[in-house]
Amino acid sequence: MMGNTLREMAERIEDATMLDAERGEAIIAALRAAAPEIDPQGTLTPDRLLSTDAVIDLVDRVLPGWAISMDGTASRSHGHWTCTLRMSGVRDNDAYLGVGHGPRLPLVLLAALLRATAARPAD
Repeated sequence: MMGNTLREMAERIEDATMLDAERGEAIIAALRAAAPEIDPQGTLTPDRLLSTDAVIDLVDRVLPGWAISMDGTASRSHGHWTCTLRMSGVRDNDAYLGVGHGPRLPLVLLAALLRATAARPAD
């Protein structure tokens, strides 16, 4: 069920250009539940989810060593980004991966992280 919630959240933010505090808090709570290592000190805030560097840091915490591919057109209002998170940058048959598409790079990275977290095997 948590996987479905994370995938639904990813779909909702892909086309967004902003992330309101309420949705940001819901995403943080869902990520903390699915991947406690994402925020060990409990200091993550919704405004950090709008920072590309901060989201890359989150990817590193949840999926250490994973390859991040970003491709897109930089445009403040009409960017077209695709982000793929893979277990390896060399193979193309990873057991699970995360993909995001949309106008804002940090939200696209976050969508990919949500999908990869939803798909990862339970410990």
